[in-house]
Amino acid sequence: MALGAPVQLRLEPEKQLIYEAEAAARGLPLVGYLRQRLEERDMLHSELITLQNQVVGLRQLVERLVGRQGDASARPPASAPDAMLTELVLLLRNLSKPANMQVVHSEMRRLGIPIWNGESGGHDDA
Repeated sequence: MALGAPVQLRLEPEKQLIYEAEAAARGLPLVGYLRQRLEERDMLHSELITLQNQVVGLRQLVERLVGRQGDASARPPASAPDAMLTELVLLLRNLSKPANMQVVHSEMRRLGIPIWNGESGGHDDA
């Protein structure tokens, strides 16, 4: 990978000492360490955006599914798309890391959406 022109960066002396120590602990020069930190932050930011988009999509799905709740006996059987969406939600829950689930659950609590737990009541009020 070809690099562009050097960029000058001024740091507070305390921060520079901290970064230099962290770089030395990893066997990297300060510039390489800071470049690595920036690149990792970019990846984390991208993952966060993806997660936020998933939360929005799941929120819309939950709103659709919650909006269709009513008398269970009066409800028609789930349509193929609803069954597929439910299966996808369950698969995503199964594949998600606990940290991601905590972020999603926090967002759902913030939005006032009950958290589904799959048991008889269906919602986790905690």
